[in-house]
Order: sequence, then C-alpha cells, then structure tokens
Amino acid sequence: MSKRWRRSLVPPSAWAVALTTTVGCDEPLPCQLAAQDMAAPPDERADMAGMTEARTTFSCRCTDQFGVPLQGVKVSLGGRTATSDAEGRFTLTDVPVTARVITLDATHLEPPPEAAVPRRKLLPKTKEVPDISREAEVKRGINQPGSRRYAKISQEVTLQPGMSYQREQPFVLPLSQPLEDLSELLDAEGRTVQEVYVSGPYDPNEPELQQAELHIAQGTKVVFPPNAPRALSLTWVPPALTPGTLEEKAGASFVVMIQPIGTTFDPPARLVLPVSQDAQAGDKQDLMHLDLDTGRYVRTGSGTVEETVGTLKESDSLRLIPDRGTGIARASFHLALCPPVTLQGTVRLNRQPVAGARVQVQSQGSLGGGYASPYPLPGAVAVTDASGRYSLGGLRVCSLYSRAWVEDAQGVWTLSSPSYFYNHTGSAIRNADHDIDGQSRYRRFHLRVRVRNRDDQNRPFQGVSVYVSSCLAGECYGETDAQGEVLFRDVLGPPGGRLSVQLCQNYGGYLQREVDVPDQAPRPPACGLFQAGDVQELDISTNCGSGSG
Repeated sequence: MSKRWRRSLVPPSAWAVALTTTVGCDEPLPCQLAAQDMAAPPDERADMAGMTEARTTFSCRCTDQFGVPLQGVKVSLGGRTATSDAEGRFTLTDVPVTARVITLDATHLEPPPEAAVPRRKLLPKTKEVPDISREAEVKRGINQPGSRRYAKISQEVTLQPGMSYQREQPFVLPLSQPLEDLSELLDAEGRTVQEVYVSGPYDPNEPELQQAELHIAQGTKVVFPPNAPRALSLTWVPPALTPGTLEEKAGASFVVMIQPIGTTFDPPARLVLPVSQDAQAGDKQDLMHLDLDTGRYVRTGSGTVEETVGTLKESDSLRLIPDRGTGIARASFHLALCPPVTLQGTVRLNRQPVAGARVQVQSQGSLGGGYASPYPLPGAVAVTDASGRYSLGGLRVCSLYSRAWVEDAQGVWTLSSPSYFYNHTGSAIRNADHDIDGQSRYRRFHLRVRVRNRDDQNRPFQGVSVYVSSCLAGECYGETDAQGEVLFRDVLGPPGGRLSVQLCQNYGGYLQREVDVPDQAPRPPACGLFQAGDVQELDISTNCGSGSG
C-alpha cells in the first residue's frame, strides 16, 4: 500500500501550545499547575523575602520555524539577559524564581537571502508549485514584497527554587513572509491615504494563508516599532510552534503572525481568517492575540463564519469575519478559538466497558491538507469510571481528535483508533465512544533520529523527511533540523519488537531503517525535562537521494 507523504514542521505530538510552565510535558496534567499550586506546603514554604532571594538557572536554544538555529537572539528573564550563540543556545544564571515571563527578541537579526530560506518539500519534485499572481495586491497600491523579518516572542514560565531548567524543545522565533511596503499608502503622519488590504501570500505548508486578509481603514494611524520598515506581512505559524500560553484545554488550527510585531493601528485593523472546511456559516469563534507583556493569549473580540467572496482572490470561501467592534490594535500572533464543548462517551475493551482507561483530545494542526499532524491539548485527558464512562468539558478547540488507551502494570498500551469531530456552535456536548482491540499492544517511547552524510559524518542533513508509522497522534511526520535531527514524542511500537523508520521519500529516493522498541516506558518527566535514557536514538548515514542536504 502506498503512503501519502506529508510534511510536518514539528514532531506531531510536540507539547508546545498552552503551557504554563517552563516546557512541554509528556503528560500534560503536571504542567498545568499555577504558580501557587507548585509552591511547597505551608509548613515548608519560605517567607516571601526568602522566595525573592531564591535563584535558578534557565537554559534553552532558539530556532526559526524551519529548525534553523538563530544566533544573536536577545533573551530576558527576571532582569537577567543573555544572547544566543551560533547554535542558538543560551543560559541565564542567577534568575529569581519569581520571574514569570521570558522575552526573546530576534527582530534585529539580518534575514537570510531569499534563496537561502528553507523550502519545504511537501510535494514530489516532479509536481510544480503554482506561481501566485500579485496583480490584485499591486492594484490596491501595495508594492512588491521586501525583506523578511524575525519575531519577538514572550512565553510564560514557572520556576521553582532548587531546580535548574534545561528546556528540551527550542523557543521558535518565526521568520516572516516578505513584507509589503506601505510607504506610498501612508502620509507624513503615518495615516493611510486609502483603504488598505494586506493578504497572505502562497505558503506550501498552509495554502489557506491566502485567504487571510488584514483590512486597514482609510485614515488609520499606523505606528511601526523603532527601526522597523513601513511594511507589513502575514505569516502562517504551525500551531504547535506558537509561543505564548493559551488557556487550558484550548487549541487553534490556524495561527497567523503579523509583522512587524508590535505595530499599532488606530482605529484597530480587522483580520479575516480562514476556517476549517468542516465549519458552518454562523459558527462563532473568539479572536485571540498574544499579549507580549504577559506571554498569554487574551481575547480581542469575536468573529462569525461567513460564506464570502474573497476581497483579493475573487473566489467564494468560508472565512471568519470579525464582528462589529472587534479589531487588532497591536500586531502579534493571532488565532481563533471555538466555544467550549464537552466530549463524553464510553470506552470499551474487547467490547466490554473498561474502568481506568484514558482518553486524550488533540487539535488539528493545520487547515491545508494535513501538513501538520494533530497535537495534544495540555490538560485534555480524562479517565473512565467504573462503568467505562468519561466526560471531558471545557474544550476550546474547533477541530478535535480523541483517542483512548489502557495501560497495564508493565507500561504496555492498547489503543483505539482516533475519532474526529468539528465543534459547531450550539454543539455543547459531543458523544465519542471508543472501542479498543485488546490485541493491539504498544510500548510508548520517544525517538530522536539523526541523519548524517554518508561520505562526511561531520555534515548533518537538514530538511530530510522522516516517517514513523505509529505515534499517539497518529502517524509521525517530521523533518530534520540544522543539526540533522528530528525528535518524535510518544512513538508507539510493539513490545520487545522493532519499528520501521523511513526517510528521503520527498527527494524521490527511499530508505528504511529499524529501531528497537525499548523494554521500559519513559519515567514521569520533571515537567517535560527529559531524563537519562528517556529518548531512544537512531543514527542514519546516507546520501538520501538527489538534492539532500
């Protein structure tokens, strides 16, 4: 049976959205504790003066959305500062544990030449990616695109005394699409001289970006950050790579970054967003943006799904139109959340209700053809009662997948197949029963694949597509980063057996290797921090067909 090769920008089970702690976790629940919940019991707490004096160390690295390390990123946390090195790594020492927001700024970095920007190989090389005409945009007064720009992001963290933090997952500071020069559309005071529409360009990872539009009314005062060009762009960011903290059990299927981040609009501009093909006209969603001061997503207003004729594209489509009074006052990361929904049902093992089974909810990671796999929602895990029933409420997600499993004393899982639902307005409760085949047994583990050049072991292969047949979120798709590595979480393999790993398909070649499934499951993490032996390693040396590296 032939496989459909897709591109996933990150391991599909990465825990990168809606975290309230330093990093993502293999199990979401421990990461959802608020600062006061993570404090020591009252009889062991230091007084506030003692907490103020407590210090820790925080280490991580910085990349763009393509996995390329970023050197020179300015990092700040609790009054301490650092700059990332050539590998994107940084260390902050003597950080007060009372610090709550880390800020990373790459806006001053020089963007790479256009030819050097990584291109995702989502389609076979024989299939041409269509050229998208810019004629409509130019007619509106927007000039040809200029340079790209890196992001500035904020992330909420929770620190504890007596612990040093070395975050496994990098902070992602996306590189924007080319910016559209607005100079001719602004007067000397920075006000628009006509109504301006900035639309999303073609993005092979998320074609629906073309349906996103920023509407700026005539006479709007546009103030750009210092040293920023008088230009704007819309860029799709994979939801699992989005910085900032969403509320628990919340997830987005589409995230757009407006650059330069921090640009202000008075009166607020209106952002039209694409929606899932399963949406219905009349569905309501909350529009959210990342507050750079707090590192959290806050509500901007609301929007309604409407069938509309594209302003620039001249085609009918379903899009989320901002309601009256809803607008963007400050450019940042922007997304939409559906109203809360409750998922409930019965879990059966070999057709019999089973107690103690776990049900997890995942959000769709893309609108455009499945280029990013579903990712788990932190906190969205339920356990069945004695009658095999479960109920999981407060889910703020539009497209959701659910999956159930039972784990035995040896850490071996039996799983159901994923079920898909769309959260329509008015569907306050959705029923989802799960049937588990007791013969389908898996061991869960984490896998890091390294790809090296066969003729030069010191040269890693970046951008190699890697496929693993089974993960908790479904099938695993990933692409090696600048170190030639890709990390998959929650890989599933037969206990005591081997698992197939395939790569290079997008280059026209084909390579297959096998990895041993470990005898033991990963230990409970220190809130996402990998411990020794938690990650299975697979090193592959190959030339990987033509065009690799």
